[in-house]
Amino acid sequence: MGKTIKTISLASHVGAGKTSLTEALLFHAKKISRLGSVDSGNTVTDYDVEEIKRKMTLALSVVNFEEEGTKYNIIDTPGFFDFESDVVAAESVSDGLVLLLNATSSLEVGIEKILKRLRANPKPFMVVVNKMDKEGSDFFSAVSELRSKSLGFNIACMYLPFGNAGEFKGMVHVMSKKSIVFDGDFKFHLEESFPKELESKIEEEQERLKEAAAEGDDAILEKYLAGEDLSEEEIVSSLKNAVKLGKTALVIPVSSVKGYGIAQLVRAFGYYFPDYSEKENLEVYSEEEKKVFSISSDSELIIQIFKTVLDPFVGKVSYAKILSGSYKGESVLYNVTKQQEERIASVSFPFGKEPVVTKEADCGDIITFSKLQFTTTNDTLSRSKIKYEPKKIEFPKPTFFMGVYPKAKGDEEKLGSAIIKFIEEDPSMFYGKSPETGEFLLGGLGDIQMDVLMEKVKRRFKVEGNLVKPKVAYRESIKIPVVAEGKHKKQTGGHGQYGHVIIKFEPIGYEEEFVFESQIVGGVVPKQYVPAVEKGLREVLSSGHLAGYPVIGIKAILVDGSYHEVDSNELSFKMAAHLAFKKAMEKAKPVLLEPINYIEVTVPKDFTGDVMGDLNSKRGRIQGMDSIKDSETVIKAYVPQSEIVSYAMDLRSITQGRGSFITRFDHFEEAPPQIAEKVIKEANVESNK
Repeated sequence: MGKTIKTISLASHVGAGKTSLTEALLFHAKKISRLGSVDSGNTVTDYDVEEIKRKMTLALSVVNFEEEGTKYNIIDTPGFFDFESDVVAAESVSDGLVLLLNATSSLEVGIEKILKRLRANPKPFMVVVNKMDKEGSDFFSAVSELRSKSLGFNIACMYLPFGNAGEFKGMVHVMSKKSIVFDGDFKFHLEESFPKELESKIEEEQERLKEAAAEGDDAILEKYLAGEDLSEEEIVSSLKNAVKLGKTALVIPVSSVKGYGIAQLVRAFGYYFPDYSEKENLEVYSEEEKKVFSISSDSELIIQIFKTVLDPFVGKVSYAKILSGSYKGESVLYNVTKQQEERIASVSFPFGKEPVVTKEADCGDIITFSKLQFTTTNDTLSRSKIKYEPKKIEFPKPTFFMGVYPKAKGDEEKLGSAIIKFIEEDPSMFYGKSPETGEFLLGGLGDIQMDVLMEKVKRRFKVEGNLVKPKVAYRESIKIPVVAEGKHKKQTGGHGQYGHVIIKFEPIGYEEEFVFESQIVGGVVPKQYVPAVEKGLREVLSSGHLAGYPVIGIKAILVDGSYHEVDSNELSFKMAAHLAFKKAMEKAKPVLLEPINYIEVTVPKDFTGDVMGDLNSKRGRIQGMDSIKDSETVIKAYVPQSEIVSYAMDLRSITQGRGSFITRFDHFEEAPPQIAEKVIKEANVESNK
């Protein structure tokens, strides 16, 4: 390995101060000469036009600094739910994670979601209680609330603050009981004493640190359980391992704006967070086969793309982590995923909107490629034509869909191609044509995410679009069997056209779309024309009698007819079948069918009643409930598709973002009269435009 490299992602709910902490870290390291602010729109990491306008982080951004021989890559991530894919991407390539709490507010749901991911995929993490300088800040309340939701993690305070709320004056190092007293922005001095009012809390936290340390070393665990004294050196050394294993999180109070606690935080990064080289081995896969590569600068070069950005000046920018080997200025790399050679135009170390071009990069580092032709997010690059790739990043799937239409006629293709370009930036988004309704759909995690994308499309490609509630794929069917006659007769000089059929139409289950049968005997309809009758019926099934929706659940039996030796042909019998179908639909008590989805909703137990009530109000039928780990409930139900087209947003509102769901189409059912009447009326208005 070359230099020590640590990649750290900052994660929290929106508003906890990730971007401000990034600024403070850069200022502390003298990478910037003044602190920017989100309100002023002049931070290093929030530089996109939409981020400045909305005063919030919308996409991950990477910066770096060095201290005491270690390079730190810091990834600032969005805190809003809609942009979760960037948080997942950042976590996947980070060696440690900083979980930010807002000292002035109660625990936000975003924190709970991050803790769940850490429980599923353990990673070293620390907790920073930010905004300690603000009025109403309460460090102890924030920590207590976190512990109540900690999912079994050991949450141990490394420092305790002193100074009344909003008057953050210093903090005590729990193990040594020495004080750090703040003298001014980013300035402090040490004192041997500590405020006596903190004595009991210090003793409590010392005990927590010992408990946490016991999880990092079996020998320390034995001494702790035996009641033996543990030295500060033993505790600190074992704590390092407990943090590395993802079992313990150390807590540090800070003020990003004033720089209080920043030096101590960086020192904790240096000691407690592992550097990438400590990982030792990298698991890679080829189909179902697994292989292990050693992690070193001299090993096989394996680079994973974890983020793609369309820069208005540079073009396509691909963020990557070197998982193994080192990059040494190659002009061509091999895309293992696409099995194509990729020409390398430029490689840089990212730093907000001002990347630094480089010719070399070491194992564990974050780099960006510009203008890669074939490579997309989750692709693997290598120096040779290997077949193995690292595990793919699992991005969230879209749960919220809207119909997309251009504001100006004729802009359909231009709008679509612009959206497709930006979809590459966010793997949680989807754009495509619905096979059911023929409507172009934009899918994602929420309305803000979609609004941001449409604003980018408008600004970059000068084309505007409207997002509307997506169409529902209704169907039509019949209630009673009927017999209908269709006769197509046309004489225009020379050979005419003649086709005559009598068809019985019967309702069958909605699971089947259409069944055709011929019971013709005696050749009243010649065999060569029977397929034309079926083809004619299949053509006309696409538009029903009530509202023009496709017809399903119907059986057609050709029972009789006649033909003309000269004038009959396939077209004539197709037209006759059309006529018979239209007459039958008028007489057979046609009905409108609505699609019914099966849905499973996972929510904290406290929200079970509210969610069930909401599903019932959406005409849902609850099928059952399962409990998960005594804290969550999975509600299973059937719900009309029309009632849950915006369920992602509804559930977020009801559960404060704590709920999740999966859904799929299950079957069709006859729509209630009032619903059918409304849908038919709207369809008729649309067709008359």
